[in-house]
Amino acid sequence: SVNYSVLALNVLVCLVFGCQNLSSYFAELTTQCVVLCACCFLLTPTIAAEMYWYRDKDGRTWHARYGETPAGQILLGIVYVCFWSFAVHALLLLATWDCNICAGNPASGKSFFRIAYWLHVMPSLVIALAGPLQFTPWIRKLNNFRVHRWIGRAVLLASAVHQASATVLFSSELLFSQVDCSLVSAAEASQCGWRYRIYVAGFIPKNLVAWAAMIFGFRAARRGDFAQHGMWMYRLGAMWVITIVVAHIIIYPVGLAVGPKWKYAVGEWTEWLFVIPAEIYLRKSGRFGFEGKAGEKGGGPLKISAEPELGRPFLA
Repeated sequence: SVNYSVLALNVLVCLVFGCQNLSSYFAELTTQCVVLCACCFLLTPTIAAEMYWYRDKDGRTWHARYGETPAGQILLGIVYVCFWSFAVHALLLLATWDCNICAGNPASGKSFFRIAYWLHVMPSLVIALAGPLQFTPWIRKLNNFRVHRWIGRAVLLASAVHQASATVLFSSELLFSQVDCSLVSAAEASQCGWRYRIYVAGFIPKNLVAWAAMIFGFRAARRGDFAQHGMWMYRLGAMWVITIVVAHIIIYPVGLAVGPKWKYAVGEWTEWLFVIPAEIYLRKSGRFGFEGKAGEKGGGPLKISAEPELGRPFLA
């Protein structure tokens, strides 16, 4: 039976995260964004509480115990609302043809920088719209995973263009920015010095992990190792979640802690703390390989394709 009180609470949690994410793209909504950010922190414990209350006590793995709890649906719902909020932002950038990182940017005078910017925005729209579909179980299993494969090909192509353009963007910003802020105009004063370089350098690890996830994830899928494929795709998804969801929430408490001048430099690297729970989940959840004995509740593999004998199993 449906517990409508819990359902209403979960919808509220998703809406708060979505509204906070959407408001973060508009400077005139900064106050509302900060208030909603506080609400996100206050509501986060409800996710852990539901995970505990609705756990399967007989499950032998983390995935078996907690994978079917309402908390999983909340987390997926947050991904949807935040990714699609970003899609609204990307659409507005395209509709107004507004390069929102060009003002005062030391590399914006180069034609290749603006080309790279739009080659970054356009595929990001594809990723924001289609990315969450790849992590939705019933969509992933449609038509014996054929829908998942075709969406995956589109997202992989978009991700390759997205990361290639990102490489050009942060490389050119590091190359053309000045360490000595006394050498730049007032318009470029916020995009110079070591703080700015530390901030931009924070994009490099995400770029490297994304490239590794795309290459190794694609190779694993081609050879039928769906456990490894799933792990690498979740790592790629983690980079998206860190950029679209986490960064827009933690920037405010980080700003309070270190001040406005350092908040972006510190915030960009603080995001990496969230890689730790992602890696723990991948390695300990029991979802990406054999856990327990086949036939026992929470143990053994589930088939994910018409060719289950290929590679290690993945709990879909």
